[in-house]
Amino acid sequence: MRISNVFLKNVDSYNDFTETENWYVQEGQENVLYLRIVDLDRDGLRFIPDAGSEVEVTFTNIEDGEPDIVKTASIEYEPEDRSIFKLTLDNDEIPASGNVKFKLTHNTKEYYWMKTGGVTVQTLEVGGCGC
Repeated sequence: MRISNVFLKNVDSYNDFTETENWYVQEGQENVLYLRIVDLDRDGLRFIPDAGSEVEVTFTNIEDGEPDIVKTASIEYEPEDRSIFKLTLDNDEIPASGNVKFKLTHNTKEYYWMKTGGVTVQTLEVGGCGC
């Protein structure tokens, strides 16, 4: 089984959201991010993991030499739809634009994948040396 995800935005309920190409994050504010787990072997059909499953999400830190930002996404709409997960980046957690790594733990199995270009970050400092 090949597991992956689609990124979601404008999430109002498990039936009211928009799929998007990647996550868009703004520096200096809390960013709430949603994803839907899908089964690539079933043409992207949503995948329903066990209750209590979690997704570990790893972002590269925008600060060189700083550790990666690792967050745990949890099921947002239990029991209605266990395919949608939510995580929050605090206002001081700023990832670098680029790839995002995922790990789903489901039924004692672990599934890993990466989304190339999965996050775009808007920083407060545009150009210049920041002096």
